[in-house]
Amino acid sequence: MSASRSRFGPAARRGYFRAGARLAAAAGALCFAASTASAAPVVVTAPFTASPGDFITLQGSGFGATPKLFFRVGDGAESEIPIAAGRDDIVSARIPQTAATGLYKLRVYDNVSAFSAPTQINAPVLHHFDAPDIAPGLPVRIIGRNMVIGGGVPTVTLLDTATGARLPATVSAQQRLYLVFIPPSSIVAGHSYKAVVSNGYGTTTTDATVLGHAAGNDYFKIGQAWAFDYVTRDGAAYLNGAAGGDPKAQHVFNVKTSASLTTRAVGDGVVNDAKAIQGALDRASANGGGVVYLPAGVYFIGSSTLRLRPGVVLQGAGAGASTITYGPPDGSTAKIWGVVLPDQGDLTGVADLSLKNLDTLRRPVTNFSSNSLPITRFFIQRVNWDLGGGSSIYLAGDRIAVQKSTFTQGINYTNGDAATGGAGPFYVGSATNLRFADNKISWATNQVAMNDVTGATIEGNVFTRSASDVVPAPAAIAASGLLKAVAKGDPVERVLGRQLSMQFGKNILLYGNTFGVSDGDIKYNLNDGETFLNESMERSDVGVVTSAADSSVSADGKCSGVCAWNYFNGSSVVFLVSGKGAGQWRHVTAKTNNTFAIDRPWDVKPAAGDRFALSVPSFENVIFAANTMSDNPTGVAFFSGMFLNTLVTNNAFNNNSGIYLDAKSWINTFRWTGPTFSAFKNVEIKNNVLTNSNGKSAAYIHVGVTLRYPSYIFGTALYGVEVRGNSVTAKPGTTPYLYPEGFQNVVMNQITSGLQYNGESMIDGTVFQNNGCLNCPTAFAISGATLGTVIWNNSVKTSPGVASVALSDTSMYYRPASETSMLTVYGHD
Repeated sequence: MSASRSRFGPAARRGYFRAGARLAAAAGALCFAASTASAAPVVVTAPFTASPGDFITLQGSGFGATPKLFFRVGDGAESEIPIAAGRDDIVSARIPQTAATGLYKLRVYDNVSAFSAPTQINAPVLHHFDAPDIAPGLPVRIIGRNMVIGGGVPTVTLLDTATGARLPATVSAQQRLYLVFIPPSSIVAGHSYKAVVSNGYGTTTTDATVLGHAAGNDYFKIGQAWAFDYVTRDGAAYLNGAAGGDPKAQHVFNVKTSASLTTRAVGDGVVNDAKAIQGALDRASANGGGVVYLPAGVYFIGSSTLRLRPGVVLQGAGAGASTITYGPPDGSTAKIWGVVLPDQGDLTGVADLSLKNLDTLRRPVTNFSSNSLPITRFFIQRVNWDLGGGSSIYLAGDRIAVQKSTFTQGINYTNGDAATGGAGPFYVGSATNLRFADNKISWATNQVAMNDVTGATIEGNVFTRSASDVVPAPAAIAASGLLKAVAKGDPVERVLGRQLSMQFGKNILLYGNTFGVSDGDIKYNLNDGETFLNESMERSDVGVVTSAADSSVSADGKCSGVCAWNYFNGSSVVFLVSGKGAGQWRHVTAKTNNTFAIDRPWDVKPAAGDRFALSVPSFENVIFAANTMSDNPTGVAFFSGMFLNTLVTNNAFNNNSGIYLDAKSWINTFRWTGPTFSAFKNVEIKNNVLTNSNGKSAAYIHVGVTLRYPSYIFGTALYGVEVRGNSVTAKPGTTPYLYPEGFQNVVMNQITSGLQYNGESMIDGTVFQNNGCLNCPTAFAISGATLGTVIWNNSVKTSPGVASVALSDTSMYYRPASETSMLTVYGHD
């Protein structure tokens, strides 16, 4: 089958095609060898959401040489809609502008004998609950896409997986990304529940479950049902300490006044109160849990360590009233620990107080540690914590809440020395059911890191990175297309860093956060300065199919015998990137020798010779929404790795660069050496506002692939990326960093010679619609090895005297060849 290309000359690029004329031109340009469909069409990739007038692309196989597309709303009448461009593996079409909002159903017809199964768009797409447990009357959110569309009335019904009982819940708040519901009084503690969610048009049931919990008292205002389990009052048998009472029933210990304590605290900031506080923590734990209360005062513990105990919360009279101070004595270089959880602590926390590291010399002070052990049901609530020049707060485990607190960290050398620099204020690793909300975090060195997180809400926080940790640049860096010029001796950041770095995340909502900079500009240090970075790439591999069954795939040709795979049991995904089933991905449930079992059958069974990427997803089911970012050198970066079902929407970038997707086909040398191939699917970039008003950071939305290895196109890396409703305001003369201003959909070939190219694509089905580009040097840049790109109804404007090119369609970047994009649809109503 020959590949049909659509290329536009300079004259065509300066204007817009009328819709009907463009569709006719696209249809007339298609020339294919005659073929007979051997199987019914199968749609593998489709968007989650569409509105009337939206262009969409469907990808799959068996569509035929001249496919047709049929459309209906809900159970209404089906009708054929025009195809703008199409071939056996892809179609581009537009939802009728007169269609009602609702559940859309589409079928591809191969124009010979067979239809695909209906593809649904606008049904609820459910990611996760924002709590692992539910209790009667306690509000919970279900997070996902299409929770509310049009005038539909959403409903939530809880399904008891043990009994099959269906319990209607009350929806108390709603928006497109989540529903807040209140569980009914009939919730049974210990039972698991799924949620059946309707948006008024379509209905979806969660894969995930939540655990029923009895109603209770959320004493510390955590907002989670597991917070009901803390012991917060003395038992009735204690008798308020009177004679005849049971001392084991005491659970609340005032460190200044409790008569049962052998040593009591002074709280004057001079006397060392470590022994008194630790004694109270130990007593409370021995009694089965409780609260150690610090009345107003300053509690100095010096170089001593407070060891939290299971079941015990350390609580003050308020962050402005009760303070714990710690730090090494003058002249000491010994490492000290401020607060630790020496056990795999459960039901612990810190509330309503301040903690302050007194060290000013950046000596080795650990502010908080769980000794690298996972903790459960732990919180930091309404706390002010000054980390000084000490280490990160390290958290790992399950059911962790950090809320309504302030964290401050200065320049530090925690993980190095004055040359190499230290680490940022927070490191979260291997955490599930994390809530990080309404905090203020300020720091100077490196970044906030949250890795291997599943089930998280990170919202309402204010992240502020100081530009104060600078050193003279050790060498000059010449200006290039990606890098700014830096002279030797210029001030640069001591260590590479950014605002928030997340690797290997699943089911995450990042919502309503603010990311800013203090103390001047972040000084350029190579690729430093991302606001949000995910570069998860060390858990990946590639393979070539030798055989497949309905629910497995084998790759016996990688080596002789049983191969060594960069495989992670329980976490890896296999993603087909070539062949008729390209675009399918499945979770791997088991590996036997060179065979991977998957969680559900293939829609299109792989054939021998098809290629796949094997990876732990960088992101799966992640939403980055309604955040405000200012003055960082780079914006949102998805670099290499595997990104599945990821949404970036309604964010504001104020002199904060852009958004980029950079898939890689290369030899990975990042913690593991071997071939890797990125795969992105259903990534949406919608309704973001990117403004460059000061000329310091280029504003762009970049969809791209970097090809370094092998010397041929291994497969398609990006499927169905949607870029809709975004606004980019550029400033002429801004140095590109990391990409030029405007919108790009390009393949960057970095193979200097010997590239074997046979018309394959690496980016399929990208849609750019209803975007605006003001003063962009090139508004839209596309390249060879892209297929089925739609560029429609975009606004390209310039200020007086500013030159702009609306569309550039070239060969792969850095490749002196003539190929351009294939089946591109470009125009305007």
